Amino acid sequence: MHGKHQETVRVSARRPCARRWEAWVRAGAALLILGLLPLGARPVAAEQSVFGVAPITAEADVQPGSTYTASIQVRNEAVSSTTASAPAPLRIKVYAMDWTMALDGTPRFVPAGTLPGSCSKWLEVNPAEFDLPPGQTQEVRYTLTVPADARGTYHTVLMFEPGGQPVKVRGGGMTVIGRMGSILYATAGPHRKSGRIIGFSATAAGMSLTLENSGDDHLRLLGGVTVKDGTGKVVRDEKLPGAVVLPHRDNRRQLGLNWSAPLPAGDYTVTAVIDYGGEELLGAETHIRAP
Repeated sequence: MHGKHQETVRVSARRPCARRWEAWVRAGAALLILGLLPLGARPVAAEQSVFGVAPITAEADVQPGSTYTASIQVRNEAVSSTTASAPAPLRIKVYAMDWTMALDGTPRFVPAGTLPGSCSKWLEVNPAEFDLPPGQTQEVRYTLTVPADARGTYHTVLMFEPGGQPVKVRGGGMTVIGRMGSILYATAGPHRKSGRIIGFSATAAGMSLTLENSGDDHLRLLGGVTVKDGTGKVVRDEKLPGAVVLPHRDNRRQLGLNWSAPLPAGDYTVTAVIDYGGEELLGAETHIRAP
């Protein structure tokens, strides 16, 4: 199959997406809801997890040269059993790390202050280590000290890690040593949310789209793809998976989609529309022929 031509188009204006705060989620469920950071050393099912954090993602508008304080709730969800001894408290250690993503969205974690666009070194947390008994919740406060020259969106992740001890998970005898994280975005001073599609292709089996963050704010992508046959009839109408595209380094993201079944022989028009949270949508279109 060969593409005849490809073009990227701008479409109608749209209001920016609202800021969102995530609800309470358990450790295993968080990995699925977030769709971004596999923070557990070994993913576990939601019913097996024993501790969670909320919010999983926090976004704040901050002023250059100011301080900003907020908090994260950490809960030990272990329950006492009538047939076993009471679970021991979890010793939780809290620390910041830098993170970024590969083109396919695979996360990478490095020491605090390593990457451009990091705000890890702005952070102070209290408490940085604590014991958390079963069924109890601990508030962890964090303060960002924002440099006077900060401009745009910066990011970090606060890791919450059991102190190396095995964690017995509910519903079975498995043990897990892992960590969870809460992603923090801080947007300071004037900033620009901008994106552009730099690659779009399709085949009889699926499509691939690459988007570049050309601004200094992070982008949250929502969108869909439609396929029309030669008569203009819609034969595929698919949602794209949600994704985040960071500013600064590693500012490109590739999204792929496989059709539920290969396209029959014929000519097709494939159109993608992306909402990245800015004032307008992005669109791309290509014409293909399935053999």
